[in-house]
Parts: sequence; structure tokens; C-alpha cells
Amino acid sequence: MFNVKGQVNKQICAVAVIIAQFYCATIALVHDHEANLSFAMVVLAYSMICLFSFLNLMYVRDFDCLQVNFTPLALSVAGIIQIISGSNSIAMYGLTVSLAADSYFALRFKEGEDKI
Repeated sequence: MFNVKGQVNKQICAVAVIIAQFYCATIALVHDHEANLSFAMVVLAYSMICLFSFLNLMYVRDFDCLQVNFTPLALSVAGIIQIISGSNSIAMYGLTVSLAADSYFALRFKEGEDKI
């Protein structure tokens, strides 16, 4: 996506979501309780995979499938479950919102157009 021309809106949204996931996962790892550590580690790994894929460092088909398919939706549901179970922190809300945005963008993804 980084090297694609004419899709600035998608690029800006993708960067914003990836940075939000990375930032909130890092904050959750540093400041939250032990209950959120595994979830934050999974989201941090996922955000790094997304960044790796976004920058087109090397095309890995499995990373592309991981991003566009079920993973962001499953992680956002897991974040909602974490919040319902009592993990009320700003980082957890940020993770859940950024994962929900990633899920929305993944569901609305069309290859050749800039409209989200």
C-alpha cells in the first residue's frame, strides 16, 4: 500500500490505524495489569505485521490474508470481551477502537479505488 499511487485516503487511514494499534499495545504492555498482557502482545505483533506489509518490505501472502480476513474482527471482539470483563483502561479502549477501525477497513477494502 505504501508504493501505490492515487490512494492517499487509504494510506493515511492505514498508517493512522497501525500507529494507534502499536501505540496502545505498547502502553498496555507497560502500564496495564497482567490480564491484558497477552492480548496486548498479540495486538503488538499484529500491528508490526501490518506495518511490515504496509511498507512492502517483502510480499508475504500469509500476512496479506491475516490482515484482510478474520483477524482484525476477532481481535476487536476479544478487546470488547476484555473491556466487559473489567479491563477498563485507556489503552484497552484505544486498542479496541483501533481494531474495530481496522475491521471496518478490512470489510470495506476494494483493490482499485481510494474510497473507503
